[in-house]
Amino acid sequence: PDWHPSHYLDVGEMAFAVAVGYDWFYYDLTLAERKLAHKCLKEFALATYAMGPMDNLTNWNQVCLCGLSCAAIAIYEKDKAICRQFMEAMLPSNKTAMESMYAPDGIYPEGYTYWTYGTGMETILLTALEHAFGTTNGLAETEGFMETGKYMLFMNGTTGNSFSYSDAQLGEFGKVAMYYFANKSGDLSLLANEKRLRDKLGNEYPGDQYR
Repeated sequence: PDWHPSHYLDVGEMAFAVAVGYDWFYYDLTLAERKLAHKCLKEFALATYAMGPMDNLTNWNQVCLCGLSCAAIAIYEKDKAICRQFMEAMLPSNKTAMESMYAPDGIYPEGYTYWTYGTGMETILLTALEHAFGTTNGLAETEGFMETGKYMLFMNGTTGNSFSYSDAQLGEFGKVAMYYFANKSGDLSLLANEKRLRDKLGNEYPGDQYR
């Protein structure tokens, strides 16, 4: 009957998954499947955004707003009013969360594991905005954000573990967001650990529970 809004990460991740499927496979879906996906993205996700983490300053903000933003972009042509309403609420909410988490120098308060989760979804959100609208509306320019890849480069230790402060896990794993920062900055040294882990893990790369 819903996507479990009492634990709103579920809504965010379902919205992301269905939005990607709806967009990428649109012409392979039946008309009934398209209508069902559209209905659920609208009613279970976008119509419930006020129940979500709009005032949250953790990875919940990033994950949920990424998923709902992808939903809004996917059905924008058919439901402009509700999509525009959400996007106008999303931008200042996400900006505030990003300022709290990355300013002034890119250090992430939730540590290695949740950097991978939250920043991974943040980079997907920014990429979706850039492709759909040609701009991130200043989100990518948030103080400290473009420096956070350098911070994460030094969170891997020589023991094969991460610096696991906050509630981060001890083990290390691939971090897809690092490719975003390497691409945007042109600094391929940011991928040093990703290359090492790819060589180590092979087909299991990136090998973390979120990706």
